[in-house]
Amino acid sequence: MDTAASPGVFQRATETCLYLRSSLPLELRNPLVAIVCGSGLGGLVETIHPEPRVETAYASIPNFPQSTVTNAAGGLNPGYSVGDIVVLNDHLNLAGLVGVHPLRGPNANDFGVRFPPLSDAYDLELRRRAHQAWRELGHDKQKRRLHEGVYAFLRDKSGMPVLAFSLVTNSAVLEPVARGNDAAIQGMSKAELDEYLGRGKASHEEVLEAGREAAKDMQELVKRIVSDMYEA
Repeated sequence: MDTAASPGVFQRATETCLYLRSSLPLELRNPLVAIVCGSGLGGLVETIHPEPRVETAYASIPNFPQSTVTNAAGGLNPGYSVGDIVVLNDHLNLAGLVGVHPLRGPNANDFGVRFPPLSDAYDLELRRRAHQAWRELGHDKQKRRLHEGVYAFLRDKSGMPVLAFSLVTNSAVLEPVARGNDAAIQGMSKAELDEYLGRGKASHEEVLEAGREAAKDMQELVKRIVSDMYEA
């Protein structure tokens, strides 16, 4: 049986890439950093230098799926407070046990090997940069804290028991498969809900409010990490 994906998958990805590159000025066509912002962090885009800058509507991008809410993370670690920031050092794709997995189905060989190793999915040097940047910004002396932890991914995180991980979410652990193409991955999340012992009962509006309260610190941290990368 042929286990390779149809050529159309890579062709569609190439079409999308060419569209995005053609919409950018020459100085922006080879970016070093890509940032995916979760719930409440869309304001990070406003911190980008205004020139040169290009904004593209998702709906105009060919082959681009409809965007959905992402990364509302519930803290399972009793040492976390709502609004604390967690640097990810690993994740457990529990939904993958029932087939929700980015490597499901035939492989598109143009994208890389069938099963890329992900034991080091979250780059150690970038994690170190995050902690160093947090100290440089003086946030280590504030109430909000920076932790390291393990993310657990489920399709529905309601009723999640307290297990051996720090955060539970229903998104954001599929993207690190890009590590298989030699991308250095940095994952961070805010503990937006308190799921410990079932205490978390928050609406989406409350999640957004928690995100807004912690957004400034997160934005400063991301900007410092990216600046350090360019200066290194």
